[in-house]
Amino acid sequence: MPWIAYSIDDKVSSGVAGILKEELEFSEEGEIGGMAHYRSGNTHMLEIKRPLIYCDFLDSIDDIDFIIFPSKHVSEKGVMSYTVHSEGNWSDSAKLGGKPNELSFAIPDVMAKSLKALDSNATDGIGAVYEATHHGPLLQKPSYFIEFGGPADAVNSPRREFLDVVAKAISEAVTGSATECKKVAIGIGGSHYPGKFTKLALEGRYCFSHIMSRHYIDRVDMLEQAYSRSTLRPDCAVIEWKSMNSTERDLIIKRLNSIGIDYERA
Repeated sequence: MPWIAYSIDDKVSSGVAGILKEELEFSEEGEIGGMAHYRSGNTHMLEIKRPLIYCDFLDSIDDIDFIIFPSKHVSEKGVMSYTVHSEGNWSDSAKLGGKPNELSFAIPDVMAKSLKALDSNATDGIGAVYEATHHGPLLQKPSYFIEFGGPADAVNSPRREFLDVVAKAISEAVTGSATECKKVAIGIGGSHYPGKFTKLALEGRYCFSHIMSRHYIDRVDMLEQAYSRSTLRPDCAVIEWKSMNSTERDLIIKRLNSIGIDYERA
């Protein structure tokens, strides 16, 4: 069963949840561990009283097929966007939840469906983009974040039309079938907002599971996790070729060969 977990401390998260409660006719189902629990058909919703990045405890709940986290995304540059991403930490740091050097389980087909829905329903010239895998929680249950991003004032007092775009993408994810993926891929290289990988997904060529930005390409030791921690086993890795030098590419390709996964260039 799909679950939606939202935070009462996040105006985007709680605002999207409010729209979904109304449009999908969620009814109250009591509490789970002191958290309000709602249900609409096979879809469950949980009200979280802490930041979503610290929700590792959700693994203890039974009957979860996957979890969607609607959330705000504060852009330091003030760029408005809609984003989706898997969770995990590519480094020894876990300042934003999860655990160091650990990735959560990705769900590439459902996440790609949400990316496409965000892109098709977006207005006002706001684009939809993957983000590289980052922050917590660390979960064995498949999950992903879906976000409305922009400057602090925009996400702390979000307009209804922006929340509607996120709510519609979540509604499509929990009520319909997942996107059929021609290929499932690990993305390697590029920026934290990997435009090339986003374009490839929107064209229907790949669904991405985990994305490792160029900032962490020295962590080739974590590629096994990126390969194994996905509901759909990746068919290949897609390398943003020009975002790294030949020495870095050679190390990545050597590790991919040891795992037994092909690579393609982007």
